Amino acid sequence: MKLVKTGQVSIEFGKALNRVEDLRLMGDYKGDLVAKEDAQWAVAKASEFVEHLLGLFDKS
Repeated sequence: MKLVKTGQVSIEFGKALNRVEDLRLMGDYKGDLVAKEDAQWAVAKASEFVEHLLGLFDKS
């Protein structure tokens, strides 16, 4: 992810986004159920990511 490579987003966010994508693919294409805890974690990480990006835009 370009944002990670440029240092605008932490490696932790990059790893979280990869995991969220895996969960989405699992639910959308494999037809597997995603555990409630995993879904809640994904929503929390997405919220953190959006807040981080909003902070970047506020600085520009």
